[in-house]
Amino acid sequence: MLGNVYGIVVPLKIEGAYDNAKTAYDRAIVLNPTNPSLLYVLAQLENAQGNGIAAEETLIQTITLKRDYPQAIFLRSQLQVQLGKAKEALQAAEAAAYFAPNDPTIIFQVGILRSANGDNAGAVAALSRSVELNPQYANARFFLGVMYAISGDYAKAIKELEAVAAISPENAEAVASDLAALRAGKNPFPQSRLGALGIPQKVTEAPQPATTTGQ
Repeated sequence: MLGNVYGIVVPLKIEGAYDNAKTAYDRAIVLNPTNPSLLYVLAQLENAQGNGIAAEETLIQTITLKRDYPQAIFLRSQLQVQLGKAKEALQAAEAAAYFAPNDPTIIFQVGILRSANGDNAGAVAALSRSVELNPQYANARFFLGVMYAISGDYAKAIKELEAVAAISPENAEAVASDLAALRAGKNPFPQSRLGALGIPQKVTEAPQPATTTGQ
């Protein structure tokens, strides 16, 4: 509980909050080393502090103690996205979905990561399931519309974005230009825009300069 008190204010950058929270969590883990939830909250703390590698290492320990811990597996997939590991992130998200098949947020993440790994058909299947689980999930509907658009099925893309627009006036304003483009027979989601929308893109390595050898 003490760790939680300090952990809540870590994002506010209050001096000493992270150190005090970590000390409390470390002590709790010493007192109860087989409790995976303590390692999970420590991983959350490291993530909030921006220590992605430490957070992932702690999550690995968490999942070792409890392999069917969807929240920990899901957080690990989010961290792997941040670290540029789209393939590993998808594997983690798929594992989380196995243990939480009716969680629309986790299924949504699976859809996004399938798209990032070039599996648009799989992305459509996952995002459709996420929408089925929560018809008011605007993000899932929007990205399902994106997947339909880049697959050339503009009619279905329009249907999903219209559903997004119906959820709130703010949503309607946000998707107005995309809907207009789709109704005009144009794809408003070129490859260059997908990264900005939040779909991780594969990083291509720059070509290495040629080397010469002297005689």
